[in-house]
Amino acid sequence: TAIADHERFVMFVKSLGFKINSVSFFADHYVFCKNDFAGFSNKEIIFVSEKDAVKCKGLHKNIWVVAIKAKPDLQFIEDFL
Repeated sequence: TAIADHERFVMFVKSLGFKINSVSFFADHYVFCKNDFAGFSNKEIIFVSEKDAVKCKGLHKNIWVVAIKAKPDLQFIEDFL
């Protein structure tokens, strides 16, 4: 995945009940290429964010998209306003 908070993404996927065999992190806004998925078999599931899914189209046969909703902390909102 190529998002700012990698660990939160991994914890979210695990919370859905999936076992994670390996993790690959890329810089936020990374531009993916086919070679980035060369080490994964077509039987392995690759989880990506919605933002990354657009960049990964056609690069691997088993990419699953994880929808992420941003939810600001209530204290942040109160402090901001």
